[in-house]
Amino acid sequence: MIHVLLYIVTAIVFLALDVVMLKKVMYPLFSSNIGPMMLEDLRMGPAAVFYLFYVVGVVWFVSIPALNVGSIAQAFFCRRSSWRAGIRNL
Repeated sequence: MIHVLLYIVTAIVFLALDVVMLKKVMYPLFSSNIGPMMLEDLRMGPAAVFYLFYVVGVVWFVSIPALNVGSIAQAFFCRRSSWRAGIRNL
């Protein structure tokens, strides 16, 4: 159950930050430089698949090892030895 909670919280935080970044930074940057090449509408299917797998990767490689080691700092400053210890405890 904790893994599902980790996934949901990670997805909410990641999507919230990504929406701000896409709207405030990336869209103005891209529209001014490559505006004519951009699509008119969004492709939500490929975006949804990307976000589903991306969040799985973040949870698997960052959140679960940090949870197993018992340190939130582990999620931000990962050392290889402690990452391996976290994966072994799955």
